[in-house]
Amino acid sequence: MGRPEELLGIFMPSASQGLDGEVTMTLGAKGVIECELISSGERWGRGPRKDVHSSNKARLDSPAWHLVEALTTLVSPDGNDPAIEGFADKARPVSEAEKKMIAEAARRLSEAEAKSFWVWSTGFTT
Repeated sequence: MGRPEELLGIFMPSASQGLDGEVTMTLGAKGVIECELISSGERWGRGPRKDVHSSNKARLDSPAWHLVEALTTLVSPDGNDPAIEGFADKARPVSEAEKKMIAEAARRLSEAEAKSFWVWSTGFTT
């Protein structure tokens, strides 16, 4: 595999089977990111210069909490939609062949069943 800066994407196929026996093969995923974020009071010029116990937050600024606050600006308040201006500007339009595949999948799949597993239907967001 190439170095991360050389990669253009990743292919993540998966398959599942519904309660009715229907098999679905998914050819990709969206919204996948893997990275390592480091928050440093020393590099930032504020907060601790070494690891300290969280009980010291009352008297030391916390680079980690500033990082958490920064991450919340990347998505909508519910965490489901990107909030980055221009995020999808370079995405190519869906082709006619892809539209046909989507229409066929929509014809076969049950909207009610799909929504039964949707994040908003779990009660975890309330």
